[in-house]
Amino acid sequence: RNKEKAFDWGELARKLPTGKDEASEATRKRIFREVFDVNNNGLVSLAEFDRGIQEMFGRDHKLFQAKPALIRAFHAANALEPATSRGRKGGGAAASEDRFGGRQYHSGLKKDDYVSFSEFRMLLAYVRQYFELYLMFEAVDTGGLNYTTGNKISTIGASKGDHRITLDEFAAAIPLIERWGSTDGRPPFTVPDA
Repeated sequence: RNKEKAFDWGELARKLPTGKDEASEATRKRIFREVFDVNNNGLVSLAEFDRGIQEMFGRDHKLFQAKPALIRAFHAANALEPATSRGRKGGGAAASEDRFGGRQYHSGLKKDDYVSFSEFRMLLAYVRQYFELYLMFEAVDTGGLNYTTGNKISTIGASKGDHRITLDEFAAAIPLIERWGSTDGRPPFTVPDA
């Protein structure tokens, strides 16, 4: 029988800091440069981001396995900085310096494919948010063996649900949702008029 394994949110916060303090920013700069921006071009692709998460947490880590959450976090952060009229991030000019003292954006990179350092803090914040939602969804999707205890989300085994939530699963999860803090005084579930 598998034992309950709670997720270590402290590890996530330490490795992917989102604070605006100097120490958090210094750590973000370091991991952006040393772990994620492997091409040294001031930008991170989805593939580089995925590889960086694997390097920091390991292939067997729950976060690395939560691909839908990672992809959504990447695209949400990517949408923060609009494309320039020339189709590049970072102010448009290929000769502009980045925050690391001189590296330049390659002139052929298109906005839709990368996250810049200016978006990186929010990428890390989105990872936390989307991953938490991912675990909550997994807990409600009872096609697998996932469940929660109190406000901490836990998983048992490697079994996964069917990636959809039925009305019965949702109704059964209302106590969990209430424990997570989602109450607004309305009945927990109503079916909209057709």
